[in-house]
Amino acid sequence: MTYFSEAFDVARRSWHFKIDVEANENVSLWLVERDAPVGDNDLQENLMVPSFSSVIIEFEMQQKTIGERSSSIFFSFAHNSN
Repeated sequence: MTYFSEAFDVARRSWHFKIDVEANENVSLWLVERDAPVGDNDLQENLMVPSFSSVIIEFEMQQKTIGERSSSIFFSFAHNSN
């Protein structure tokens, strides 16, 4: 099963959040870059906009046996790349 969120704008880009759930209950989480934010009309006029973004991703998981766990990841990436 695959779930895509609606598009949202953060860190000068537009994104989807994707969740893949396999039959054996493995779960993969993805941030999928779309392009420049839809509402940002001045992006082409500002030549100082960098061609990369950096984001902090925070995960929180709860399990009955272990309790709550959280983790943060800092990630920088070039725009229009996989």
